[in-house]
Amino acid sequence: DPGLVGYGEGGALSEPVRRRPYCVVLLDEVEKANPAVKDLFMQVFDRGMLQDADRRNINFSNTIIFMTSNLASEILFEKYHEGLTDPEALLDELRPYLNRYFRPEFLGRVKPIVFLPLAAEVMRQIVQMKLGRVAKRLQDNQKLAVEFDEKVIDEIVALCTRAETGARNVDAIVDRTLAPDISSRLLGFMAEGKSPTKLKVGIDEERELQYEFV
Repeated sequence: DPGLVGYGEGGALSEPVRRRPYCVVLLDEVEKANPAVKDLFMQVFDRGMLQDADRRNINFSNTIIFMTSNLASEILFEKYHEGLTDPEALLDELRPYLNRYFRPEFLGRVKPIVFLPLAAEVMRQIVQMKLGRVAKRLQDNQKLAVEFDEKVIDEIVALCTRAETGARNVDAIVDRTLAPDISSRLLGFMAEGKSPTKLKVGIDEERELQYEFV
């Protein structure tokens, strides 16, 4: 794809590497890339060079390339929770899926690394950290003391300990649901000339967030 690989002036890939050859290149969700893009990187892997549209050889020999993929993440999640935790054994389980999306020559030039799913206790720490930031922001900006019920933390952890979402879902829940809900309710109080000083966030039997202002 000319727009991706650097055809014309100031290519999105070739130009930054030409200017800063000592760098890290990150290709996110590489399995979704056009086959032509994958083929393009074969010359980078083989020769450490990429020729741009002006026939300049861009040196990639000092560049570290990371490629991420969510390919077969549900299989990885399932096998991990069945007790298969050895990264090499998990990689063997994933190879048939890798072979469907990548040519053998491509796979032969990269080093696949399996990242294990986050443990529940780690996910809990992430959720607590995110909620702590919300509480601090409300304390600093609105003088509002916020308390989160443990069941709220449990629910967010449960929603995020899934293959299709993972830790990135914490931001979606906290920043796009919980924080806007609190802000909306605060604006309602301000419109009525009220200034609550405490907030307790809980969860009801239908797993809906509940907000109690004092």
